[in-house]
Amino acid sequence: KERGTCYGCGVGLQTVSASAVGFVSELDYETKKKNKQLDLLLCSRCSNLSNGQMINAVVGQGGQKIESGLITPEELRETLKDIRRKKALVVKIV
Repeated sequence: KERGTCYGCGVGLQTVSASAVGFVSELDYETKKKNKQLDLLLCSRCSNLSNGQMINAVVGQGGQKIESGLITPEELRETLKDIRRKKALVVKIV
């Protein structure tokens, strides 16, 4: 069953746990799925970022504390290590 991905960050969408990455409300998900617009759906984290709310994505890096679902610095390093082998521009916004 296709769940789609967030068009902001690319994470897989899910409707089960609001505190986990990729969360979208069941209503939003079903509406976009019905209209074949899953590629236009933002996860709650990206939606909050696009609306000017500060979300702390990495544990211990300051910012607003939110529920579980944050990644550890080690998990972030593991996720990003493939960038070292590519030509890429990485922008850190503080």
